Amino acid sequence: MAQDIRRWVSELRPEIFIVSGIAGGIQRAREGDAASFKGLGPGDIAIANYIHYGAYAKYVPSGRLQRYFPIDHPAADLVEHCQAVDREPDEWMARIGVDRPGAGHPQVEVGEFVALEGVASDPSHQAQREYVHHFDNAIAIDMESMGVGRALHDLRDTVHYNPRWACVRGISDAVRALAPETQEEPAAAEAAEHSNNAERQQWKPYAAEVAAAFTRQLVARILSEPRQGRSADPDFPSWELS
Repeated sequence: MAQDIRRWVSELRPEIFIVSGIAGGIQRAREGDAASFKGLGPGDIAIANYIHYGAYAKYVPSGRLQRYFPIDHPAADLVEHCQAVDREPDEWMARIGVDRPGAGHPQVEVGEFVALEGVASDPSHQAQREYVHHFDNAIAIDMESMGVGRALHDLRDTVHYNPRWACVRGISDAVRALAPETQEEPAAAEAAEHSNNAERQQWKPYAAEVAAAFTRQLVARILSEPRQGRSADPDFPSWELS
């Protein structure tokens, strides 16, 4: 993803990048009821406002120490556009062309994402448990957002170029946030992983379609606002749609 961003910036100089696709929704146990979980489920939409890179850490005898490098997080004005799209659901839900596998309709939530190097599908895996436990406010897990944020941070080369980005994810499966110390029987852990994979395969087409429908409406909203050019920057385009 980072290499694609670098190529597009070099050739096209886009102002806005919108990452649209699928992700896992983090579900956490309800207070006082370890058997009941809450959070985004399959078919919902997650909008990122902050990106954590969960895979960057140092492991010492006392535990896991998080490490960081500079990135661009999703732009606040684009997150506000996403929230405005959410307030008019009929506009984008009408464009969903795939049947929903289950009852209900998409819910939209804005929050923190955890970016990993692999698919989070095994709730019994110790590393996955540490990720969702450590980033206790995160609502979703994806794989591409860190590459986008880091590339855009590195690619500003003039005061007149300020690329921004947004991240829209349809939830294809639920990632249960089990505590790191939770013990599970091997058969139960294997059954949970199998269930997660089956859920992802069932919901993936709908989750991708929901994200695409929402993203299309987001783009239409951005372009619907007239904009004047800037004399100090001849490459800054103006537009006005009828």
